[in-house]
Amino acid sequence: MVINSPQVYKDKWLVFEKTVPTPLEFVDCNDTVTGSCLTNLNFDECLDVCSGNCNFGYYVEVDDTPICVAVNSDISRIENPTFILKNQDYYNFNDNVNITYFQNKKFPYPPENSAEVFHTGLMQLFSYYDKDYGLYTDIEKIEQPVYLSKEKQTILTILPVLSYNTNLLKYEALTYGEYVNIVIPNTTLQLTYNINGDLKFEINTITINKDIKTLNTYFYLEPIDKNDTGKNVKWNKPFIIRTINNGVLFINNHKTIGVSYEDILKIPPENIYFKLNPYMKISYCDLGICKSEIFNEKLIIQDDNSNSLKILDSSKNPVNVYFQNKCWNTCNNSDNTITTMEQEQNQEQNQEQVKIWLSIIFLLISVIVIILIIFKIK
Repeated sequence: MVINSPQVYKDKWLVFEKTVPTPLEFVDCNDTVTGSCLTNLNFDECLDVCSGNCNFGYYVEVDDTPICVAVNSDISRIENPTFILKNQDYYNFNDNVNITYFQNKKFPYPPENSAEVFHTGLMQLFSYYDKDYGLYTDIEKIEQPVYLSKEKQTILTILPVLSYNTNLLKYEALTYGEYVNIVIPNTTLQLTYNINGDLKFEINTITINKDIKTLNTYFYLEPIDKNDTGKNVKWNKPFIIRTINNGVLFINNHKTIGVSYEDILKIPPENIYFKLNPYMKISYCDLGICKSEIFNEKLIIQDDNSNSLKILDSSKNPVNVYFQNKCWNTCNNSDNTITTMEQEQNQEQNQEQVKIWLSIIFLLISVIVIILIIFKIK
């Protein structure tokens, strides 16, 4: 059940017919900018309600009863509301239910965020300078050291310490400066450090202490450029990993990783600069076909000024790369343009005018034929 491609309305909104955000329980009447759903509004009036902290919402029609749900966008950190959309058939509504979803055009469709790191995504941590060496630990054994390996790397996920809604985590981008846990997916193992600066992956049984500075599972990514603090982390870009008590992850001469409390200005960058690579499949449009393959850094084109990764298609043209929802049903659209609702209305009006003219012509021809028949009889 693919979602319908949107149309631009009033040069501000992307409007999706028969489309609904999911899960509905996290974007319902309790989550609106007005604190409740509004009834007896037409669609344009519903759009007028969606202002300020509202960037998306949906308009429900049940028989002749309209319901406006203008969602407060501050309730979550969803990078692009498009990520949470599904065809309304997902919920098996009755035939008398029709849902029209809308979002501010500043959130593009398809989403252009493939260069950014998202929570819960599968990834691997590499040295920024020794790009073939990535973090590895043997999870089959107890209390194994953490080190850089060229032969194999451990798959990781980075989760925020604080989250409004765990169900929406995968749609939220990782930012520089936020406290996170570094975990091994599908296990209870998370990265910890002790007073000696030793790093290990241990079972998550640590009790939260009242003194937050004693939490030895809290880390944050520090950008090389301090102006990037608070911005979204991008794949393959250098950063420093800090502990909550201001230590820094450090690569020693034997490729073992530990925590150092030395002034970073005294540490060579090659010992403290890391980067993240995705461990996920990518999708992209190749001559009208949506192709999927394992991420290969050597094939990827990355522009520092863009939030999207690109890859060359069979014609050597750069096209967008996606990690979610395959290719967003755009590969069959030759120019990937989105029509406006006004254009469609004009097209419908033109079609109606053509039908009217055809009817008039048919009527004239019929009259002429009848007249000819009458004269022939006489």
